[in-house]
This record gives sequence, C-alpha cells and structure tokens, in this order.
Amino acid sequence: MDISMTPEGLKVSMSARFFQVGEDQLLPDGVDVLHAIALQTRYKSYGIRIEGHTDNAPIHTDQFPNNWFLSSARACSVIQYLLKTGMNPNRMSAIGYATNGHWWQTIHPKVVKKIGGWS
Repeated sequence: MDISMTPEGLKVSMSARFFQVGEDQLLPDGVDVLHAIALQTRYKSYGIRIEGHTDNAPIHTDQFPNNWFLSSARACSVIQYLLKTGMNPNRMSAIGYATNGHWWQTIHPKVVKKIGGWS
C-alpha cells in the first residue's frame, strides 16, 4: 500500500490482487483489504473515488466489449462491496481508466482508491 498527498487529496494506492485477469468479481484478498479500509473510513465524511484499471491485454467479450467496460465494472464492484459495509453512497464515485492513467500495470489489474477534496 502506498499513501501520498495529491492536489485532489489523500491517495491510497493498493497493489493487492483484487481481480482475476479479465474479471470484475472481487477476489478474497481484495475483499479483506476493502473490509479493513471500510471499518476505518465508513463513518468519515470525506469523499471516496474508486478508480478501476486493467492490464494491457485487450478484452473483447459479450460482458466486456473493451477494457473501458472492464475497468468501470471493477470500480463499481468495489463500490458495491463498500455499500454493503454501510458506507454512505453519497460519498463515493467510480471511474474507469482501462489501460490508461497513472497506475497502469502490465501484469496485474490494480484498483486505486483516492480519498480527498474534489468537488
């Protein structure tokens, strides 16, 4: 886990394996990490933006026509889990970056969680 301050606010970047390649269902290790984070943050008032990413392998399935759909679905899977923990839905937003963005990785998908003061 890497924690840093950005212009948007506090950024927590996690390299835990959250998803199988080409999938949007959370793996048990990812659920464990999210559960620990939810316990510490669910009653706070700051916003949480979940950023979904993919590896650089193109995907073309009925469920995910391309990496944009997959990365967005991954971000939504994380939000869906956080909602189950009791987190306020008004605090959260999701965005998919496909293979683009600051945290692109060639081997494992990564979910980046940014916490902070965007409007």
